[in-house]
Amino acid sequence: MPEADLGMADEGKRGAKEADAEKEEPATSRSSDASGVSKTSQLMLDLLTSKGALTLPFILREVKLPTPTVWQALEELMLCGFITNDSF
Repeated sequence: MPEADLGMADEGKRGAKEADAEKEEPATSRSSDASGVSKTSQLMLDLLTSKGALTLPFILREVKLPTPTVWQALEELMLCGFITNDSF
């Protein structure tokens, strides 16, 4: 096997190990890694990790922010992989 192929195989193994490690991380430790998202998104992530799956009306009451702001924060969390459609 050529050297380039060996390098790709090692990268694939590393990628699989990292993916497994991410799956095993509890949601609370992931929220501390949310430094790359907006403060509103961090607030939403903290709320979701502390309370679990919530409906949008409940989230709106809790954070007391306009619907478009909350929606953008939720979208950012989804795009960054912190939450999925199954989170609600």
